[in-house]
Amino acid sequence: MSSRSRSMPARPMVLMVDDEPQACKWFQRAYADEFEVLTAHGVDEALDCLAGPGAATVVLLTDYRMPGRNGIDLLREASRRHPGVIRVLVSAYADKDVAMQAVNHGHVEFILEKPLDEGLTRQALRDAVSLFTARRLEREQLDHRSAM
Repeated sequence: MSSRSRSMPARPMVLMVDDEPQACKWFQRAYADEFEVLTAHGVDEALDCLAGPGAATVVLLTDYRMPGRNGIDLLREASRRHPGVIRVLVSAYADKDVAMQAVNHGHVEFILEKPLDEGLTRQALRDAVSLFTARRLEREQLDHRSAM
């Protein structure tokens, strides 16, 4: 596959997970100009999306508190099944234990507080896409060297 066909799409795919439909609608309206935004309303729906239509997801952004399984559960599972996806936790609760769990068990790269600030969130998404791109390039270079 040529490097051109592996280039980042014009609008990188972001999966936003929140059990509140209004939060998903706001997120989609706010960021659809720059990102292809998919939404899910829970852990199982998000995992199904990552395995199907969201297989090209670059950034997974999830709320912490959701009925049933929480955002840490999703991040942990996504880390195992989709290790290349950049993981972002959103939480309305300033809880040090939640942040530690996210880093230690969900391998989260960014933590954002609710309510989301549109500008800060946009910059975090851009940073996450840059991180994804840098890691992918590094993997490709390692693969190329090992094939020699």
